[in-house]
Amino acid sequence: MRLTNWFPAEINPVHVGVYLIDRGSQGKWFRHWNGEFWCLCADTVDDAHVAKVIKSPAPAFPWRGIFR
Repeated sequence: MRLTNWFPAEINPVHVGVYLIDRGSQGKWFRHWNGEFWCLCADTVDDAHVAKVIKSPAPAFPWRGIFR
């Protein structure tokens, strides 16, 4: 898996899709950005894609893009 550089939480992605996020002491997770809001966190890219319709109550976290 190829990854982009890390982006700060204040900057939202330009493209819709699944991103790797850094939750600090809780580790790294996958999360879907739908163009308007972040969705629930997941253990895998596929699980994050499935959760793409559920808005996350958690704040934004630093993120990086994934090239598959």
